[in-house]
Amino acid sequence: MNAREAATPNTAPSMDDQAQVFAVLPTLRKLFGHLPAPYITISRHFQRGEPQLDLSVDSLPAWEEWRATLAVPAGEVTLHQSSHGAWLEASTVFCGVLVMVTVHLVRPAETGAL
Repeated sequence: MNAREAATPNTAPSMDDQAQVFAVLPTLRKLFGHLPAPYITISRHFQRGEPQLDLSVDSLPAWEEWRATLAVPAGEVTLHQSSHGAWLEASTVFCGVLVMVTVHLVRPAETGAL
């Protein structure tokens, strides 16, 4: 560790700061264990700084199951597009935790089902 690193306080969240997100995982599994298995990431919301649970799935049908089960209205879905592809995002609060469900590499034509 150099002098600059030692002088700069660590502002990254601790595991304890994300405890509420960890606590919701068993409830999510118990209630929705029948849904397609997502990739799970615990992170910090880029604007609000609060911990969030990110669920990423491999297909549009799997994403739609999660969106419908978490009762995110279709009108609140965000389509993100870039030169590298597109992705759909649905977010809600579940048991006091911000949950974001995404599916990546969706071709824009596939989003007409919403």
